[in-house]
Amino acid sequence: MGQAMEALAKKLANTELPDTLEEVMAQTMKRPPLFSTWALVVIAFQGLIILGLLVLVLILWLKTRRGPSH
Repeated sequence: MGQAMEALAKKLANTELPDTLEEVMAQTMKRPPLFSTWALVVIAFQGLIILGLLVLVLILWLKTRRGPSH
Protein backbone atom coordinates (compact mmCIF):
# COMPACT_ATOMS: atom_id res chain seq x y z
CA MET A 1 0.00 0.00 0.00
CA GLY A 2 2.82 2.40 0.88
CA GLN A 3 4.68 1.66 -2.35
CA ALA A 4 1.56 2.29 -4.42
CA MET A 5 1.03 5.66 -2.72
CA GLU A 6 4.70 6.58 -3.28
CA ALA A 7 4.48 5.65 -6.97
CA LEU A 8 1.27 7.67 -7.29
CA ALA A 9 2.91 10.65 -5.56
CA LYS A 10 5.94 10.45 -7.87
CA LYS A 11 3.69 10.23 -10.91
CA LEU A 12 1.70 13.23 -9.76
CA ALA A 13 4.91 15.15 -8.97
CA ASN A 14 6.22 14.45 -12.49
CA THR A 15 3.03 15.77 -14.11
CA GLU A 16 3.39 19.03 -12.10
CA LEU A 17 -0.21 19.34 -10.94
CA PRO A 18 -0.85 22.17 -8.46
CA ASP A 19 -3.55 20.34 -6.47
CA THR A 20 -2.01 16.90 -6.01
CA LEU A 21 -4.15 15.94 -3.03
CA GLU A 22 -7.40 16.56 -4.91
CA GLU A 23 -6.08 14.55 -7.86
CA VAL A 24 -5.19 11.65 -5.56
CA MET A 25 -8.66 11.75 -4.03
CA ALA A 26 -10.27 11.85 -7.49
CA GLN A 27 -8.24 8.88 -8.71
CA THR A 28 -8.95 6.83 -5.60
CA MET A 29 -12.67 7.61 -5.84
CA LYS A 30 -12.75 6.50 -9.48
CA ARG A 31 -10.97 3.21 -8.79
CA PRO A 32 -13.14 0.56 -7.08
CA PRO A 33 -11.77 -0.18 -3.58
CA LEU A 34 -10.07 -3.50 -2.90
CA PHE A 35 -12.24 -4.18 0.12
CA SER A 36 -15.51 -2.31 0.45
CA THR A 37 -16.78 -1.59 3.95
CA TRP A 38 -19.65 -4.05 3.41
CA ALA A 39 -17.20 -6.83 2.56
CA LEU A 40 -15.16 -6.04 5.68
CA VAL A 41 -18.30 -6.19 7.83
CA VAL A 42 -19.25 -9.58 6.35
CA ILE A 43 -15.72 -10.93 6.85
CA ALA A 44 -15.65 -9.73 10.48
CA PHE A 45 -19.09 -11.24 11.12
CA GLN A 46 -18.00 -14.60 9.68
CA GLY A 47 -14.87 -14.46 11.81
CA LEU A 48 -16.94 -13.89 14.95
CA ILE A 49 -19.23 -16.81 14.07
CA ILE A 50 -16.26 -19.13 13.49
CA LEU A 51 -14.64 -18.05 16.78
CA GLY A 52 -17.91 -18.64 18.63
CA LEU A 53 -18.26 -22.12 17.17
CA LEU A 54 -14.67 -22.98 18.07
CA VAL A 55 -15.19 -21.84 21.67
CA LEU A 56 -18.43 -23.85 21.86
CA VAL A 57 -16.72 -26.99 20.53
CA LEU A 58 -13.81 -26.49 22.93
CA ILE A 59 -16.15 -26.16 25.92
CA LEU A 60 -18.12 -29.26 24.92
CA TRP A 61 -14.92 -31.22 24.33
CA LEU A 62 -13.56 -30.26 27.76
CA LYS A 63 -16.86 -31.21 29.40
CA THR A 64 -16.94 -34.65 27.78
CA ARG A 65 -13.27 -35.24 28.45
CA ARG A 66 -13.56 -34.37 32.13
CA GLY A 67 -16.42 -36.80 32.48
CA PRO A 68 -19.74 -36.30 34.22
CA SER A 69 -19.12 -34.48 37.47
CA HIS A 70 -21.70 -35.33 40.15
